[in-house]
Amino acid sequence: MNFPMQSPVYQFLYWLVNTPSVGSAIVGLVILGAVGLYALSLRNIVTARSQDGDAYAYPTPALHHHEEE
Repeated sequence: MNFPMQSPVYQFLYWLVNTPSVGSAIVGLVILGAVGLYALSLRNIVTARSQDGDAYAYPTPALHHHEEE
């Protein structure tokens, strides 16, 4: 093992993670959190709309809805 097993803290964490029900619950929570953050990120991207409509940094006549001046 790459960590000191003499420490009671490490022994407790090792026992906690290697307990089938607790270890799988921890892994499930990590996966659920990752999927939740992914879904929230996608929701944020989809719902982010510009209040000004189509705004381009350098408008050119080639762009749609551009009026010549």
